[in-house]
Amino acid sequence: MAEKWQPEGCFDYKPEVSLTESWGGRARRVWGEKLGSLSEVVRRDSFLLETEIGMGLPGFQDPAGRVIVHKDGSCLPNLGKLVEINDLSKLPAVAFIAASTLNAEQINAVSGLAREMKENGVQAVIPILTSLAHERQDHKFTDRTTGQKMNQVTTLKDVIENLSRYCDGTIWLHPHSLRGVEFGLRLGFPILPIDGLGLLLHRSGYQKIDNLIELGPDAGRQDSARVAAAFFNCPLLSLQKNRDKMNMGKPTIIWPEGSREWIREKGCTVAITDDEIRDAGTMDAIAEGLKGFAEDVRIITVKAIMSDELRPRSMIKGGQLIQIYPENEWVASSAVQKLNKPWIKEILITDAVQPLADLGPIADKIRIIRLHPELEAMTNYLRSNWVPLNESWLRNPQQTGTELSLDLSIEALSHG
Repeated sequence: MAEKWQPEGCFDYKPEVSLTESWGGRARRVWGEKLGSLSEVVRRDSFLLETEIGMGLPGFQDPAGRVIVHKDGSCLPNLGKLVEINDLSKLPAVAFIAASTLNAEQINAVSGLAREMKENGVQAVIPILTSLAHERQDHKFTDRTTGQKMNQVTTLKDVIENLSRYCDGTIWLHPHSLRGVEFGLRLGFPILPIDGLGLLLHRSGYQKIDNLIELGPDAGRQDSARVAAAFFNCPLLSLQKNRDKMNMGKPTIIWPEGSREWIREKGCTVAITDDEIRDAGTMDAIAEGLKGFAEDVRIITVKAIMSDELRPRSMIKGGQLIQIYPENEWVASSAVQKLNKPWIKEILITDAVQPLADLGPIADKIRIIRLHPELEAMTNYLRSNWVPLNESWLRNPQQTGTELSLDLSIEALSHG
C-alpha cells in the first residue's frame, strides 16, 4: 500500500547569497565606486521626493496639482509643485525620487524629471523604482502558426539606457529578474535590487494561524515559498507549473498525488507567496485546484499589477473585425475576476504599483502595506551609510529601520 503524501516539514531556510557572485553584490560594489564621493553631500543635503508616478491605488487624487494629467491619460510631474517650493534653487544636492515605472511613459517621466533637476542644479538623482517597465521580458512564446520561437525586442536594455542618461544610480524594489541589474552593470550604472518579501512576511501575521501550509507555485529565483515557510514555521507544498507557450502561456498546475486530500484532512489554511500578480493565471489555477480542499486561501504578493483583458478575442485588420481566438480557447481575462472567489480570504499587497484593473469587487479581500515609511527609513539609513563598508550594509533591519533589504541572491542569466 502506497504511503500517504506528506508535506515538507518545518525547516530553517535562507537563499544562498554572495557579495561577489550575485548581481546585487556586484551592483553594491559599483555603487561604492561610482557614487562614494557623494557621501558627505548626501548626508548634508538630500531628501526623498514622492513623485506619485505610477504608485498608489485607483481613486488617487492630487489636489495640489503635483502631477499634470492630460486628456489622453498621460501625465507628467510638475517639478515646482512636487517639491512645494517656488524657488527651484532650493532643490537638494542629491534627490531620491520614488516612482513606479510600469510602462515606457512613466520611464520617460522619471528620466525627464531627473533631467530637469540636473538643469536646475541638482548634483545627483537616484530614482527608487517600485516597478520597472519590461522587467518581465523573460517569457519566450511560440508563434501559433509556424511553431517557431518569437523574437522580442530587448526593450529592457533600452529602459536601463534611458534611465542612465540623467540618473546616477537606481534602487529597484523586488525585481522579477535581475537582468535589468546586469544591463546596468554593463553601463557602469549601479542598480541596487531590494527584496520586498521580508516586509510582507513580517506584516502578515500569518505565523499565528493554526494549520497553515505554505504553497509554492514554482521555484522562482529566490524560492520565495521556502523563505515564507521557514518564516512561518509551517510545512511546505511545492507545485510544478507548466506554461502552454503555443497558447500564450496558459498555466497548468501539477499537484502531487494526495496533497490536496492531506490539506482537507488537516483543515489547512493555504498561504501562496509570489513576487507579483499580473493576469492572475497561476493564482486562478491554484485557487481552483484548492476549491473544496482548503479552509481558506491567503495570497502574498509585492506587486499587484492586476491586468484587465490582456488578449482580446478580436481585432480590426484590413478594415474588418476578425476573430483571433475561437470561443472555446483560453484567453486571459481580468485578474480581479479570477481572484474574486469566496475561499480566497485575503490578498496582502503593497502600494508599489497602480493596479491596471479596478479592485473594487475584491476590496474586502485586499490588505495594503504602505511603502512610503519603508522608503523613508531606507533613505534615512543611506544618508548616514552611503558607502557599503560591511556585509550587513542595507541588510540589517535593526540598522535600516525597515524589512526592505539589499538582495544578494544568486541568479544565472543568459546573455543577449
